[in-house]
Amino acid sequence: MLLTQTLSTLSQIDLPGSTAAPAGLNGGSSMITILLLVLMAGGLAVALFAVKRYGFVRKPGQGRLKILETRALGGRQFLVVGQYGRDSFLLGVCPGKIEYLARLEEEQQVPFDQLLESDPSQANNT
Repeated sequence: MLLTQTLSTLSQIDLPGSTAAPAGLNGGSSMITILLLVLMAGGLAVALFAVKRYGFVRKPGQGRLKILETRALGGRQFLVVGQYGRDSFLLGVCPGKIEYLARLEEEQQVPFDQLLESDPSQANNT
């Protein structure tokens, strides 16, 4: 009993240059802190997995609206070919304004094998 009282008295004395842990940072509370950090990291990992897996964030290129081509005209002015679904549009873009210019029709392309079978003089006329 005397030994326990002496040890408890000695543990309360703060000697200069001692490397004792400050009060409140004993082994139990640091383990709880580490456990809470691990649980928070695990919860964050599960949340990020759910966002990626179930598509809460839309990936680029999955929508129906696409920019097919742009051409700079100078002075922060651009021509833009945009597509929504199967419809294509020519747009004029400048600071503070986007203007619809025209609806573009699909190009009528001749299949390559038909070009090979046709007369070479007619192929230049298409």
